[in-house]
Amino acid sequence: WTMLRREEEMELREREQRKSWTWLDDSLWSSPSSSPEPSTDREFAFLKSMDPDAATLPAYTPLDANSVSTAQPGSFEPSPFLRSLQNGVRLVKLHNALVQKSKRNFGAILTFHTDTAKPYRCAENLRFWIKAAELRWEVVLKVDVMGVVNGTSFEVWEGFEKAIWKWAVKVREELTPELK
Repeated sequence: WTMLRREEEMELREREQRKSWTWLDDSLWSSPSSSPEPSTDREFAFLKSMDPDAATLPAYTPLDANSVSTAQPGSFEPSPFLRSLQNGVRLVKLHNALVQKSKRNFGAILTFHTDTAKPYRCAENLRFWIKAAELRWEVVLKVDVMGVVNGTSFEVWEGFEKAIWKWAVKVREELTPELK
């Protein structure tokens, strides 16, 4: 009986948590047919609600091509949000958390680098995430991994951001019916 009570309490906590997930309510967001671009607000809310370290996830701010430095051609400083995803660790952890939420919980990334002092480790983490996205969520992402790791080009960051949103949309669309 104790085990059943604990399970019931856990289900109650999960239902309470889901009530706070605004991304789950389609009526709060514009329909996908009205806009070719995904709602970054909705996808960010989704990622934030699923992030195991959500408290440390920086707020999302859109990329601004006008902020490219004219003093140093090719130099670009991305938002803290993109910087927090640059080494791939948070993306791998997010992927694994999303896999655990799914009823089809396979395809977790079991091995990845937590010490990302070396650029090749960051690049491998990003490659692990990209391949896992393809195998588990069936979404093909095109990312200049070394460009993201070295991260100075606006175009590279723009491509990375588009890949993140493409992945988030696909995962959210798969998980939404399961979580409702």
